[in-house]
Amino acid sequence: MKAAKDRAAASAPRAKSPVASELKGEAEDLKAKFLKIQAEVSSYKELSVVNQKLEDELKRLREENEAQAAKLAAQQGEVAAAVAAAQADAVAPLQQQLEELALQLQNSQSQLERLGEAVEAAEADKAAAVKQLQDENAQLLAALAGAASRLAELVYPAGSLPAGLSVATRLEGGVKLEQALSATAAAAVAAATASAAAAATAEPAAAVQEVVVKAAAPAGPQPLWRRPAGFLGWLIGVVAFWVYQVLGALLLYYAAAILRGAPPALNLEFGLGCLVVTTLLPLANRLLIVPRAA
Repeated sequence: MKAAKDRAAASAPRAKSPVASELKGEAEDLKAKFLKIQAEVSSYKELSVVNQKLEDELKRLREENEAQAAKLAAQQGEVAAAVAAAQADAVAPLQQQLEELALQLQNSQSQLERLGEAVEAAEADKAAAVKQLQDENAQLLAALAGAASRLAELVYPAGSLPAGLSVATRLEGGVKLEQALSATAAAAVAAATASAAAAATAEPAAAVQEVVVKAAAPAGPQPLWRRPAGFLGWLIGVVAFWVYQVLGALLLYYAAAILRGAPPALNLEFGLGCLVVTTLLPLANRLLIVPRAA
């Protein structure tokens, strides 16, 4: 029995050896595939670990990006606020200055309008004053013409002049100094002519002599005090001259000070200076100019 079993066992492996070889080959193939799959699984695990690390890194980068974005937004807000504050600080004074300039311009325009109105009123007043002066000049000329006519009638009554001789009076006036001087010269010539004609006649001699004496008489009273002669008179004249010059200089100084806008105290001093100068002017003339004896 035992020998049979041994033969059977010995013959069985010989019978099953092809199947075992196939199974062994398949097992090796499966083992190779398994090893391959195991290697792929290992690589997949490694890739998974790497992927997880990458995902963690990506998540960290995203968080950092979000934090940077939030920080950037905050900084942008701060910058915008700072820019707005700087603009407000820079624009507010300029806006205030612009408003002040606009107000000053408005005030200047109103002052200019008032000045224009004042100038127009002054021009109107000036025209009215000129017209009034012209009317007064015409009235004065008419009065002078009447007075000259009456004087001619008084000096030369009717019938006192020789036959063929007549006296005519003519008065002309104006605002110019040359015309006034020419009128004065004409009046002097007329007075000389009247004197010559009165000397030629007998009747109006007394009247003409009286008129000539009145014309030749000084307009003001004679000075009560004359400057003495000699060194004392010269010394008084020099002192009076320099005193008058100093008073004139002070008067000009006060006038310049008032024109520059001096306080009202100088106005009073200016008035007193004018009063002193106008009071001492006749005395200074008497001291500086010695009248000749007639």
